Amino acid sequence: MPVLPEFIVLIRSYRFPGGPIEPKPAWVGIIVILVVFIVPIFWFSFKRKKRSKWEDGIWPIDFSFNRDHLMEAYIGAAAILIRKDRERMHGKLPYINRYLQFEFPDEYYDFKESYRHSLKFPVSIESLTDWLNRYIEAAEKEKLVRFLLSLALSDGYLKEDELAAVMKFATALQLDWSLFEAEIPRAEKTQPSFSARERHLRTLGLTTDASEEDIRSAYRGLVKIYHPDKYASDTKEAQQQAAEQFRKIQEAYEYLTE
Repeated sequence: MPVLPEFIVLIRSYRFPGGPIEPKPAWVGIIVILVVFIVPIFWFSFKRKKRSKWEDGIWPIDFSFNRDHLMEAYIGAAAILIRKDRERMHGKLPYINRYLQFEFPDEYYDFKESYRHSLKFPVSIESLTDWLNRYIEAAEKEKLVRFLLSLALSDGYLKEDELAAVMKFATALQLDWSLFEAEIPRAEKTQPSFSARERHLRTLGLTTDASEEDIRSAYRGLVKIYHPDKYASDTKEAQQQAAEQFRKIQEAYEYLTE
């Protein structure tokens, strides 16, 4: 016999502790089936579709607007920019951390997992700015572009690819680039010279006045992001990049704690 009719009969005639109850109409069993089986299936399909879009590089345009999602947009934009300078990407994480804590004090959380996901599945600038253009005003757009420009400059070196990405964000957000030109250093854009200690501190995203506790804290945070185990299911290229970053972090920590 079919399973569903038997299930409906069972729901209608179930005897609860304390004595029998009157049989329930068939529609009661149907509602229970919908709630228990059908609704979760639709919800899973909806979430999977949105996740698939994200993993295809598309920021979901139907994402509702709130401060939490705006902070996620900042993280996504930062990930796009940081991928343009992979050699110094981990050194820029502390700047992102400080900025988000200041700008989103009520929404801030340990964003490392979102950051790692955004690095692994970067969305396109076009899809992200389409969503931003729908919801935020010009002042917030300028703030985002200035955040990206400051992030690019936070290691003291501005790469052409980074500058091009920031300019692309400004254009896609319908902003006049002349608003930001004055903030680009006129000095020659070359790699600055650092001592061994300074270089290792920068690897951990720290300055020369960092304490031993700062070094330990930065090290623990970066290890959580770049530990090879977290990239076990990623592409071979991503695994190699993570392993190289992890090696540099370990080398810097060992040098600074000798």
